[in-house]
Amino acid sequence: MKRSTAAISLAISASVILSGCSNSGDEITDASSVTAGAAESASPEPVEISVTIPKVADCWDQTNMDNWVLEGTLTNCVSEHNGQTIWVGELPDTVLENPFTVMEGFKAVNAGADGKVDWDSINDRDRAEYDTQLALLDTSFSECKTELNEVIGANSPDGSTMTTIFSTDETGPSQSEWDEGARWIRCNATAKVPVNEGEPSAGLMQLPEDLYSVMLTDDGRQFNYCWKNGDTGTERAICGTPKAKQMFLTLSSRFPQADVKPWVSKKWADKQAKDFCNDAVRPYMKSNKAKYRYWGLYENSAEARVRGFSKATWGTDKATFACAINQGSYGFPQD
Repeated sequence: MKRSTAAISLAISASVILSGCSNSGDEITDASSVTAGAAESASPEPVEISVTIPKVADCWDQTNMDNWVLEGTLTNCVSEHNGQTIWVGELPDTVLENPFTVMEGFKAVNAGADGKVDWDSINDRDRAEYDTQLALLDTSFSECKTELNEVIGANSPDGSTMTTIFSTDETGPSQSEWDEGARWIRCNATAKVPVNEGEPSAGLMQLPEDLYSVMLTDDGRQFNYCWKNGDTGTERAICGTPKAKQMFLTLSSRFPQADVKPWVSKKWADKQAKDFCNDAVRPYMKSNKAKYRYWGLYENSAEARVRGFSKATWGTDKATFACAINQGSYGFPQD
């Protein structure tokens, strides 16, 4: 598991700088340091500064699922928990304002009673500020999203990626921690309990003690994505349970970029995707006689998902499709 290093440097005055190393989980304390601006006083009063840096493999009992500001309790990984830190990083020194406080403030001002933001009612200035902060955070957490699939073992040797219900919850220091010099950012792996389309959230699933390569173990099956089309929309369930018995399990939805061939035609692209699907699902089939299902051929765009590949998106992460097998045909990869 790759670990990122986060260093915290706090400028106390023109001549005093405190720093600490990440992933230690230790507190940085200096009772003799002074607050900024105290240098102007003839007799500055010393204050204690304490900043705790998160570390990879910390386990959490999270009580909310809102990105940027997460609430929860640090716990032992042997105990019940629903979040685990998989990546720790640091915001650059050029960031002068706490982006997490900005995002929370934006939500507080613009969200309705249901907690959702009505984008049509937001003025251009607020929307521009939101987009700026979102771009900063997306860039800062880019390694976190890549690390997730590496940690849980979702990346297959052929270059495809297994579809799972895992996601990442990203957060950083509170305003008081920021004021004390904290610049760490933390990424937790979580898995939401599957619910049918249109239903409210059912919270987070409990996680195993160790997430490393969990998708290649018996514990991993419950974190696959199982679904079927219902009368009122997509129905979802925890894989491996009786409710998911007649559902499909989606295994892969994206080409390994290194293997993409030059565009020829839509018909040709469809065959390429079907052939790749066949190779992607075979390691998970109980027997060579088991059948898999392939469909979709979706092209992602900012506005919608439309059927069919295009030359413009071929070979990019916007060209997606679906490879799935029935639960009864599923077996773990064999060497």
